[in-house]
Amino acid sequence: MKEQLSVVSIILVCWGIFIIPLCGLIFSCGCTWVWAGAVRECNIQNSAPPNCPWCTHGMIISFPFTVGILLSQLLLGLTTLRLSKRLSVAILVGVLTLVPSGLFFGWVTELIDFR
Repeated sequence: MKEQLSVVSIILVCWGIFIIPLCGLIFSCGCTWVWAGAVRECNIQNSAPPNCPWCTHGMIISFPFTVGILLSQLLLGLTTLRLSKRLSVAILVGVLTLVPSGLFFGWVTELIDFR
C-alpha cells in the first residue's frame, strides 16, 4: 500500500507540474511552466484564432482530456508496480506516460475540433 501511495503521489505531482507546458507542446499555444507565467502567453490572450482548445473552453473541455491523461498515467504506473514489483520502474512508467497519453488526448481534441 505504501508503494502504491508513492506511485500515485509522484504521478500527481508530476502531472501538476507538466500538464500546462504539455498543453503548450501539443497545441503550440504558448502555455509554459507555472513559474514562467503558465497561460500568460497562451494564444487565448489574442482575440484572433487559432486559440488553444483546452484554454479557450476551460474546465468544460480540458477537464475530461487532462483527467484522461492522469488516469492513463495512474493505470500504467500502478499496473507496472503490480507486475514488476519495482517502485522506481513503476514511477518512471507512470510519469513518462504523460507525453504519449497527452499527445493522444490532444489529437482527440483536435479531431473533435473544439476551436
